Amino acid sequence: MVRTGRASFAQERLYFLDQLQPGNPAYVVAFAVHLRGALRPEALCTALTRVVARHDALRTTFAVVDGVLTQRVSSTPAVDVDITADGWVDRATQEAHLRTLVAEQARQPFDLADGPVVRAFLRSWGPDEHGLAVLVHHIACDGWSVGLLLRDLAAEYDATVDGSVAAYDEPAGSYLAYAERQHETWRRDSSGLEFWRAALVDVPQLALPTDFPRPSVLGTTGAVLR
Repeated sequence: MVRTGRASFAQERLYFLDQLQPGNPAYVVAFAVHLRGALRPEALCTALTRVVARHDALRTTFAVVDGVLTQRVSSTPAVDVDITADGWVDRATQEAHLRTLVAEQARQPFDLADGPVVRAFLRSWGPDEHGLAVLVHHIACDGWSVGLLLRDLAAEYDATVDGSVAAYDEPAGSYLAYAERQHETWRRDSSGLEFWRAALVDVPQLALPTDFPRPSVLGTTGAVLR
């Protein structure tokens, strides 16, 4: 069964950017964590599947219908988990391996039409040394959501190992319902748009100095300075 509905404004923006520059890695949310101690890979895969089942956005694909972007939420949680067991290496090598893995996989595009929008990689360097890398398209996840995903994954893993059901303070909300409320609010009152159009009508063009000439083709090459 597939539930459908209008995409949210944020989904529309990110879908447009994906169509403008297919495969742009700037919109891949990627993170990796070390898992130390005994680990059951099959339980982790089950836990990740349960997390995807809990959150609509992680099971959503997109299609343009009559000029309108529609989100399609599948009832089947599909998760691609690549599991590899390697020989033991020191912690520094593990860190380098995870960084390389995330960098390489972040350059692999997501298919927003067919999905899935999340994939994961589990690497083991012994019975007590593991690394988990997760990549999600930004249309389904943001930086704040990463903490929620890790929290839910830990809860589901513990429940899977114990043979129980994970307990949550509240059920996960429906993103389909959220998008519908968003559009209903906009249909009821879009006066904010007219306010800003009037407020900005005579604003001069802003010219910011740059270190280098603007390229003719938009790129995402950059760096991080801490």
